[in-house]
Amino acid sequence: MEQHNDENILTWKEARIDVYNYFNFFIDGEDRLWAKKMWKILEYVGLTKISEGNIEVVHLRIALLALIYQEFCERCGYGDATSIKGLKEQHYKNIFKTSTDTVNDEIYKIIRALTDYYGEEVMFKIAYESMYRGLSDSCFEWQVSQVMNEVMEAVQTFGHTEQRAYRFLADSDEVAYFESCSGLGYF
Repeated sequence: MEQHNDENILTWKEARIDVYNYFNFFIDGEDRLWAKKMWKILEYVGLTKISEGNIEVVHLRIALLALIYQEFCERCGYGDATSIKGLKEQHYKNIFKTSTDTVNDEIYKIIRALTDYYGEEVMFKIAYESMYRGLSDSCFEWQVSQVMNEVMEAVQTFGHTEQRAYRFLADSDEVAYFESCSGLGYF
């Protein structure tokens, strides 16, 4: 993976304005911490580089990170939880004023960059841990570790290959399968 070091990038400091607009899933800001970690990777691979005519696309990637995060929460069964505040109608309007093809292409680029960097298993763990911490009023590190171990054990137990089990945006049927078989209330 090639690292890009261009001066003409949308830095995290500049991106935070949009991040605070889109990432309001949890009151404690766990979602924003996740976004910051992901933005560093997008910066590393050059997806935050601004060139003539792409400033809107770079800003769109922030909104798409929020959409990806929300979709992950949904597919883990937490999208309707009262403690998760999803994207608002205006957010969707901002995202989909761009062509559907562009949105799909950019989502693919983002997910590809993140999973290429972290791998599917680590990407899943990072997102799930962020979501779990955001849903929990307060938790100790040992509680987070215990839950993560149980979740990863459940994922590995159900006979799917590692690649399918850790697919960041898995088919919803697969998630429903895990939910129905795991017996874990938080998976």
